[in-house]
Amino acid sequence: MKFFKKLAIPIDLARDVSACLFVIAFSMGMGQFYTEGDQMHYIAAYEAIADSDLLNGFLIYKSYITTQEPGHFFVSWIFSSVIGFNKLFAMSLSNGLLAFLLIKLVKKIGGAPSVAYLFVLSNYYFFVMYLTAERLKFSFIFLQL
Repeated sequence: MKFFKKLAIPIDLARDVSACLFVIAFSMGMGQFYTEGDQMHYIAAYEAIADSDLLNGFLIYKSYITTQEPGHFFVSWIFSSVIGFNKLFAMSLSNGLLAFLLIKLVKKIGGAPSVAYLFVLSNYYFFVMYLTAERLKFSFIFLQL
């Protein structure tokens, strides 16, 4: 117990991190079942750009996902080619970051922390971003940074 007393993590930060860890665990658990629809293309693109350089990776990515959007590609390329994470783990970490940034935003504008937690843990539209709408998720993350 002495270790935890010396650690002295503020309770608000502990709650924020706990909510984000829950989102990551939820994403890891449920994300494995979301493999059809748009996810087929995202998964194929993610696996295809692994071990590629930046320019060739973007050309490969465009052949799987018909978009000129560099943001989602760059994040996917960093996670797959540079770091080497599998897609499910990478997107789960991104979901945790999205939840953390949203909690901080709600608190910053004067919202109650409980509202922020309820929002990121029970909102249907956030579940959509956690599981299927990847490009929208990264747009929200970049908007909050």
